[in-house]
Amino acid sequence: MGFLRTTIGKITAGVLGAVVLIGIIALIIWISLNGLWPFARDIALVLLAIVSFIPLLALSYAIYEVARTVRALKSELVPVVSEIKETTQSIRETAKAAGDLTLKPAIRTASVLVGFSETIGTILGEGNAHKRREDRRRRNAEEAARRAAEDDAAQQGAPDAGTQEEADHVRR
Repeated sequence: MGFLRTTIGKITAGVLGAVVLIGIIALIIWISLNGLWPFARDIALVLLAIVSFIPLLALSYAIYEVARTVRALKSELVPVVSEIKETTQSIRETAKAAGDLTLKPAIRTASVLVGFSETIGTILGEGNAHKRREDRRRRNAEEAARRAAEDDAAQQGAPDAGTQEEADHVRR
């Protein structure tokens, strides 16, 4: 195709086209002068039939190749799909076994422990013993501070009206 892009190639193609066209015109004139049109028609039909048969052969070969490719793909894909199916089944069984051997016992144990702790909590109380102990310590410390403040106030004398706020402040 590179030859036809050059100037010499274009000139050569033009000359050959003109020669072929002149040859066809000369052949038509010669056939007409000699009265050979029925013979030319028969030859043209035979050539047309032969030329039409070539694409038919090519199409038949293409169909044969497609069918062969489909068979080859099928023979290779069926084992792969079978292996995938086996692998999937194996994974499913492994997951089921893992669930039966690890998850279910863990869930049962956790539920028993939760139930046990709820039962103990119901029997022994809300389980706020630590919080109640801290509240008791805080109240005792406040009570001790209040008593100490009252003792100090009693030793210094009775508070007058102006220092009542100070006494209340000490109690807090």
